[in-house]
Amino acid sequence: MTDTLSDQDRAFLDEVFERRRAGKFGKRKRLAMLQALPKGMVLEADERHRFERTGALPARLTSGAETLPPAPPSAYSVIDRVSTDFAIRLTPPVHHSDGPMPTEKFGRTVVRGYPDIFALEARDVLGNIKNHQALFRLDAGYIREITDDQALPFADTIGWDEAVELSGKTANMSATGSGMFSHWTFDVLPRFKVLAERGHPVESFDHVVISTRNAAFGFHDQGLMRVGVDLDKVRVANQDGPVFRFAHLVEPSKVRDSYFGEPWVYEEVRRIFAGGKPEGGSPGKRLYIGRKNTNKRTVLNMAEIQPVLDAFGFVTVYAEDWSIPEFARIMNQARVIVGPHGAGFSNIAFCEPGTRVMELYGPHITVEFWGISNTLGLQHHILAGYDEAHRYPWDDGAFPVASQKERNAAGFKIDPAHLRRALAAVCEGA
Repeated sequence: MTDTLSDQDRAFLDEVFERRRAGKFGKRKRLAMLQALPKGMVLEADERHRFERTGALPARLTSGAETLPPAPPSAYSVIDRVSTDFAIRLTPPVHHSDGPMPTEKFGRTVVRGYPDIFALEARDVLGNIKNHQALFRLDAGYIREITDDQALPFADTIGWDEAVELSGKTANMSATGSGMFSHWTFDVLPRFKVLAERGHPVESFDHVVISTRNAAFGFHDQGLMRVGVDLDKVRVANQDGPVFRFAHLVEPSKVRDSYFGEPWVYEEVRRIFAGGKPEGGSPGKRLYIGRKNTNKRTVLNMAEIQPVLDAFGFVTVYAEDWSIPEFARIMNQARVIVGPHGAGFSNIAFCEPGTRVMELYGPHITVEFWGISNTLGLQHHILAGYDEAHRYPWDDGAFPVASQKERNAAGFKIDPAHLRRALAAVCEGA
């Protein structure tokens, strides 16, 4: 490690490495470690949030801590690497609130530099798949293209001798965040197309590895079946692993840069889920996407805003009530979509160009659905909510919470007058 670390930095890192080696490094321990640190010391705010969620350390603290060299390119095969010069110019969302636009989120004006697309093939590979920190190694060293740099400092803490043997050919489809519907749908499912186009169709695999599997909502299995995966071949890293020895590993490249993907990514998702016919037809042209079976980012005063939605002819729908192909058809036939920021909004990928979508938000909003809207030609609108003290996200002291996780999940209220004004503009002519 770098010689410029302070004594406090070194003590913190020593504890991190020791707990990784001892296998005692769950989220509860990470939170305890953060609470023991003086605010603003060792880790910056964004670094603290990442460490809390994933256990990842910033590169400045782990420089020189790699315990494996990179394997030479001759040790594995990269199949048909394709680069793109595709770029899109981003139109800012229409902000219907009286406060300032959250430019820290929506200040970007262009997206370019999308990931290279390829498939990587190797034999006798050891892999440790921890969702956010996957590490793949050969005798010659780690495989640079599919290894997360954050995992390298912990290579000697992994129980490689306990690897689960996977004979035959395995597709590794694990991806960061794929326990969430949007990341699963856009960061995993289109990658089967990458494999098929490079001579590895889904039926050629003996095993398919994914990061996690949500039994409650079933969207993982729905997606796998739609692309033709035999569910008996599925191996789940957080249940069956996390350490594997792959006799023959094939892994597709990433297909999105954070929240941004080329149009083909969304077109492939539309193809995968095409053909749904909801019983009784579409509920309507104006839809409010509610949040069901969750207490995250809920609108806390629905009773106050429901009359406004009713006055504009909105029908409330819940993605969980339909199969994905059925809800895809419902979204495709809608012309105005409104709802709180959340997973249900991923389904705007099925909308037709020109569809108007408006996200309601509190202290948390990401650029994912703004990016999809720009890529697919949708009109993107946002409307801010307020906390119990009637403070908006831009106000000092708004949404006081103990952690970034709680901030991301915080509910909020929507001013009925603001919503009425916004809907009058959004729905005009639609």
